[in-house]
Amino acid sequence: MAAAMLVAVFLSGAFYANSRGLNMLRCSKETIHASKVLQERLETIRTANWTEVTDSATIRGYYDSAPTGCALNGLSEKITLTPWPPAAVTPIVITRGTTGLTAIVTDSDDLVDQYAILATVQVSWKSANNRVRTRETATVIANGGLGR
Repeated sequence: MAAAMLVAVFLSGAFYANSRGLNMLRCSKETIHASKVLQERLETIRTANWTEVTDSATIRGYYDSAPTGCALNGLSEKITLTPWPPAAVTPIVITRGTTGLTAIVTDSDDLVDQYAILATVQVSWKSANNRVRTRETATVIANGGLGR
């Protein structure tokens, strides 16, 4: 009886450890997909010229299509373009909801006159354990490129 109890405790511990390990792998896979989406979105913005980067309609057009090969459940995205260094200028904020609809939350015609902008890209998704997870990255883009 004691041996059967010992085996049962050992097996339940092994199954629990296996379950936790698989959950960690699933979360790591989701994080990798989110990082890929962030990188793809940021590279799209970096390849645009200055007038395109500071135009909310152009940036919204980049977000109209879903990221390639995305395997994230309930993905939503947000990009914020603010002047760099910080100034009293309204930022451009564009969102893409879980349904795929994009919206310009705030718009600004003043960003085109700035020397540089801070582009912050954020993704949120619902993980396998029904927790909302978020990842974010940012870069500074200079008017005229890196040589300026």
